[in-house]
Amino acid sequence: MLTRRALLLHTGVLMLAGCAGLAEGPPPFAVSAPQAIMIPAQRAHTAFQGGRQVSGINRFEPWCELEIRTVSEQPQRVEAGRFAVRRVTQAFIRDYNTRAPALLGGIGCSDLVFQETTWWLEPQPGAPVTWLRCLAPYTHCRFGPPLSLAQTQAVVGPGLKIEVIEPPR
Repeated sequence: MLTRRALLLHTGVLMLAGCAGLAEGPPPFAVSAPQAIMIPAQRAHTAFQGGRQVSGINRFEPWCELEIRTVSEQPQRVEAGRFAVRRVTQAFIRDYNTRAPALLGGIGCSDLVFQETTWWLEPQPGAPVTWLRCLAPYTHCRFGPPLSLAQTQAVVGPGLKIEVIEPPR
């Protein structure tokens, strides 16, 4: 068992390590939708887990959510396209709905916590997509990094394609 002090130190190191790779300027990534994606009625996002689009998630396994700007009474269609990533943010959170920081109020080894990575997508005319958010769950005081590019691709499957693009010179 980790002591509270060791747990805080370990978490701080993980958070700093997660931010260390972020460079100036837009990241060299894009998210592509090879086919149209349907967003369910009454929602502003759809979830991906286990390599496919899902209607519900298992919070003990990694998942991603593609978010759009609006909620509608009817299902909404995101047309196929390529969305440049304008920035990437990471957070260590305890609640994926409220995004409460993991260290707010302390955590115990039986608490479920998440490494969250948000890929903020460049706005495009006619494309309501805002971000792709991916969560890596951890518990039992075994914390790890956010999802890698390969892990993210495995989570979203063929419904989305994570691309590394050449930065402009």
